[in-house]
Amino acid sequence: YHSAGIGSGGTFQDFLSKRVCYDIGNDKVVWEKTNDHIMPANSYSYIYGGVQYSKYFIKGDYLVKIFMVKDDPATPYYYANGIFFEKINKNTGELVLSKKIIAAAEFNTNTSLYIMSNVIEDGNNFVFGCNNGNIYCYDINGNLAWKKTNLYKRSPSIHNRDYRWYDWIK
Repeated sequence: YHSAGIGSGGTFQDFLSKRVCYDIGNDKVVWEKTNDHIMPANSYSYIYGGVQYSKYFIKGDYLVKIFMVKDDPATPYYYANGIFFEKINKNTGELVLSKKIIAAAEFNTNTSLYIMSNVIEDGNNFVFGCNNGNIYCYDINGNLAWKKTNLYKRSPSIHNRDYRWYDWIK
């Protein structure tokens, strides 16, 4: 979750972004940790054409997140300065691995909501497209397994609807 970030009169307040583990059965918070990187606010629950961005994956004891990062809350919502890979211990909330896997310079633009597609899991690999026409595959440890270039030059969201772009490269 994240705080609203804008106070009265349109001034930015201290901005908070946290991850929380909540035990539904016992109705209590198990852990709460502050995020090192901020995901653009509108992307937390953004849905287009029935496809949700920001899908995360549980793999064993870990939560895996691949997301565009907005480290400055004072900039427009869709600004992104890179794509990060994070691996979080789901039992403790501790960040096990966090690294920028794609720099903003590699995108066609850093102000579009459609910088990256929804991430698709294929076993212990994670595949997604970017608006630069590239498809990327990262393993469970955030290492680039492969990259295919110049596959398309349209918004990745178009290909999210039925995952046709993924079938092109399998």
